Parts: sequence; structure tokens; C-alpha cells
Amino acid sequence: MGLGSAIPGVDISALLICHLFIRSGIKSAFLFAIGMGLLADIYSGGGHGIFLLAYAVSFGGIHASALFMDLEHPRGQIIIVTLCAFLRRIGLVPGFIAFSFGQHLPGGFFWGGMVTAALTGLLAPFVFYLLDKLILRIEGEEESLVRHDA
Repeated sequence: MGLGSAIPGVDISALLICHLFIRSGIKSAFLFAIGMGLLADIYSGGGHGIFLLAYAVSFGGIHASALFMDLEHPRGQIIIVTLCAFLRRIGLVPGFIAFSFGQHLPGGFFWGGMVTAALTGLLAPFVFYLLDKLILRIEGEEESLVRHDA
């Protein structure tokens, strides 16, 4: 096992999908999730629909959990991003089984997914804060450009 597979990563796509869901609504997050799944399927070279299913399952988890949690609160953000990242990992399993030709899932697939999901979830409030500040800064620059042109 190489060093790259021993270090848990951060699921950036889960953070972006959840941030879009909270700030821009269901339609934007759904289109982004499906687009990410389609792009991943196109460029992965694997069976078609594997990543599309994973991102659809992930979005479904966000949508279902939004009914029960306050997504504006950091605790809700941590829970929803953790769930999103883990469900995306779980959503890959049917595709792996269908196209594995008798091979098994890699060792540590679920444990690594849980560690990645937990790490991603813990970073969610901080990343959401940074994304919100970035959006405000971009909007402020656009307004100043409009005022200078007028």
C-alpha cells in the first residue's frame, strides 16, 4: 500500500454539492451532482453510470437529511457533509460489484471512506465560511466594476 492510499483525503465534491444545496437550492445542487457524475463517468474509463449513481445517492442523502436538520448550523453542516461523503463512497459499491469480474473491493474501502467522510465533515463549516467570503468578495468586485462603468 502506497503512502497516497494511507493518507485520508478530503471529499471536495461533497463539500461543493452541500454548499450549493444550502446556498443555491435543490436544482443547482442536483445539476452539479449529476454533472460531476457524468464527467467522472466519461473520464474514468470504467463502466458507464458508476459515478452517476454514486453522486445521485449522495444527493439523495443530502435531500433526505435536509428535512430533519438545520443546515445553517455548523452541527448540521458537519452531519450532512459527512453523510454526503460516505454515501458517495457507498454509491460506488454496486458499480464496482457489477464491473469487478470476480474481484473484491479494496481492503479498507469502508474504513477509509469513514475516515475521509469524518475529516470532510469536520472541515465543512470552515470551508463553507471561506466559500461564502469568496462569493461576497466576487460580488463586491462586480458591483464596484458596474459603478465605475456608469
